[in-house]
Amino acid sequence: MKKTGGQIEYEIYNLWKDLINEEINGTFYLRGTRPINSDKEDAIISFMTGLDDQMQTGALNINIYVPDIDIGNSNSVKNIARCNELEAFMLQLTENWTVKSEYKFTLGQTINTFEEDDIHQHFVNVKLKYKRLTI
Repeated sequence: MKKTGGQIEYEIYNLWKDLINEEINGTFYLRGTRPINSDKEDAIISFMTGLDDQMQTGALNINIYVPDIDIGNSNSVKNIARCNELEAFMLQLTENWTVKSEYKFTLGQTINTFEEDDIHQHFVNVKLKYKRLTI
């Protein structure tokens, strides 16, 4: 049976939420549910694209937000150490995924960190490709 993008996003969220929530000091959210003014390490999963066939394939984004370090005088800088830790964690999680499920995961591109200047945070971006056999 084929699934919609929303169903796939929710199922993968449930597969990964406990592992990600153990690593961050915030919460793992579905797209559109992160509090606007959060200053915690929150993660957000977003369905990006999918193809329907006998094998459903597609991609999701997981962004993990990391608050910048306040250096005084209303200035802040990237928390390089924490961003690198989270990049390494997500790489290991993706490459060593062994939980039995109907999904197979690979990286869609190199994990990287980007600036979100308006909120004085950076986010670790993971493009997660999936394959799912439809029955």
